[in-house]
Amino acid sequence: MKFGIEAEYALVRPDGRIADFTNTQYAEVRALIERLPDYGHAELRTGDAGIRVKNWYVEGDERFDELGRSTGLAVKGLEIRTPVFASIEGCLRSLDQLRLTLATELKSHGWSLVAIGFNPCTASYQPAYSPWEKEFHESHIENRLPEISTLSFGPDLNLSRSGDSPEAVVETVRRLTYYSPYIVPFSFNSPVVGGELWKGLSYRTYRRTGPRPAALAHLSSGHDHPLVKEADPPSQHMRIEFKAFDMVGDDQLLAELFYLVLGISLADAGEMPGSADLPDGQLHRRVAVFGLADDEVHGEAAKVLAAAQQALRASGYSGDLPLIEEMLATRRTPAHVMREQLAQGRLDFREWRARQDSNLRPQA
Repeated sequence: MKFGIEAEYALVRPDGRIADFTNTQYAEVRALIERLPDYGHAELRTGDAGIRVKNWYVEGDERFDELGRSTGLAVKGLEIRTPVFASIEGCLRSLDQLRLTLATELKSHGWSLVAIGFNPCTASYQPAYSPWEKEFHESHIENRLPEISTLSFGPDLNLSRSGDSPEAVVETVRRLTYYSPYIVPFSFNSPVVGGELWKGLSYRTYRRTGPRPAALAHLSSGHDHPLVKEADPPSQHMRIEFKAFDMVGDDQLLAELFYLVLGISLADAGEMPGSADLPDGQLHRRVAVFGLADDEVHGEAAKVLAAAQQALRASGYSGDLPLIEEMLATRRTPAHVMREQLAQGRLDFREWRARQDSNLRPQA
């Protein structure tokens, strides 16, 4: 097995505002990370515009002119990406070290990180796209709805297994796509829109998943499927990527979510027969509002968790997922605690660091 994490974080300006395209320029954020080291991990995608270079880069909506030439970037936040490891624990240790290096540099300039699923302050992003950009957005499910992806944050959890065939990789992605609505509630972390409490638990899920993918397969040429992307670089051939979780700052919960995805991918087809070529947008919207309080969703989530844990143990992993088990038992997610803290006026983004989410774990 091989594993990697790409984690998107919101950035907090020295004055406490969330940094985004309304108040921050690309060059301003780029300057914050220019002094960070370049470890030269060859397996990381670099892109054509020189934006994705190191383990840290400025995330946002890259803009293009009518000929497809890069013209700039609307700032969203920062992404941290780990190199490839043979264990999930190795990924989390690397993420912790990379985040500490970044946070130390940011702190020297008065900036900080925050882990959240959706920009809590800016409710919409509506640029005037060129015809070339519109065509690009429609060319693949991964490129759709930049109006939402520029405001939302999540972890991309990547895994691959030697010996799998391309067909097996596609089937795993189809399975993860089918079961996505029943596992995403364990990450819900975006109940705030435009500075106000939203009616549900994950505005990111409500707006994002369905039009955009829950999971993708990265394969070399010759595989025509809506959930397949060309492997870039080619070394990423056979990579499975789960993309539908809200970003969480509690690394223990992030590890458990990663193991849950792994368990689903390892489960026997008889235990988890579901598969889908596209995410169920209507079901994702329903679960985004009600979460595990929906009895049908709760029941299916319990079945998925049990099957994933069985597969993990059969494959030599522990299968112990206590935070997820607690959420299933209490039907509470980090979003519930956020709602309560915001209702009491106790959540200040200037103090809410990426590692502070430990006190947002659901309590019985």
